[in-house]
Amino acid sequence: MRLGLTSILVLSFAIGLPLAQAQYVEIYRLDNLIKELPDSHVLSSLSSELGVPADTLKQEKNDYKITYGELYLAHQFAKATKADVKSMMAVAQAKSWGTTAKDQKIDMDQIKENTRKFEKTLKGTSAKK
Repeated sequence: MRLGLTSILVLSFAIGLPLAQAQYVEIYRLDNLIKELPDSHVLSSLSSELGVPADTLKQEKNDYKITYGELYLAHQFAKATKADVKSMMAVAQAKSWGTTAKDQKIDMDQIKENTRKFEKTLKGTSAKK
């Protein structure tokens, strides 16, 4: 059986797309949850989760012009690769989050697990406010 170029591209796209989109799903989920919360609450929660001062996170968000979801992912990627956030942002801005995850061999299952835990934390603390 001979597959044409179009068939191969469609098959590659269908198989590779879920892996390439995983990072964006995590960003989207967090951004949707966070959009209803006050910035002070989000920064405080991120600070506790990531072990980074809220002022630093706020500055990084502004410097890189990214969403809170991207900021969270940048810190998760940096932790996974034992790099600093500045280096991770340089890589991610030169490529894409998907390419960065693939190139750096980042375990997206672990990132998803961490993100779900953080979502539960955000939901729990927002319910108390």
